[in-house]
Amino acid sequence: MQVKKDAVRNKIRTATMRLLERNRYLDTTIPKIAKKANVSPANIYRYYSSKFELFYDVLDPWLNAKFDAFEEQAITCPTRKNGLN
Repeated sequence: MQVKKDAVRNKIRTATMRLLERNRYLDTTIPKIAKKANVSPANIYRYYSSKFELFYDVLDPWLNAKFDAFEEQAITCPTRKNGLN
């Protein structure tokens, strides 16, 4: 059994994020991610069971940060006095 390495996982995540900055989901393929991360496509599947799982791992922290920022803005937003909340 091969031990998964954090450095390899981080290379895969970084490559995925960089490709997503310039491409759509459908255009960001496992082979393209593997090439950018300098790993084999099969190695990506040692870390992630699917492209969706990889994208979720990459985008979940980003999305949570966006929600946190939105919530912070909503908290500091003045409430309406006209009965609409």
